Amino acid sequence: MAEMEFEPVFALPEGEHDEFEIADAVLKAGFEDAIVGTAVPGMIGVELDVANDHVEEATLDAARAMQKSFRQALCCAKEVRLDL
Repeated sequence: MAEMEFEPVFALPEGEHDEFEIADAVLKAGFEDAIVGTAVPGMIGVELDVANDHVEEATLDAARAMQKSFRQALCCAKEVRLDL
């Protein structure tokens, strides 16, 4: 199985957000080695290393797991940045 790196980027609803709660939600989604980026207001990026042979499957599974963990904290997935 191939190891791939990618970064799903999500929009956050307007208002204040606790970066520590966001990082905890990423951990709860099962991504213990993720790097969470919160530098851009209203956005969150999560750098992931995932073992999977299918790029589309890996990115969609990761995005779904994080959206489920975040519940209403995430507005929508904006993009996925692949590290080729």
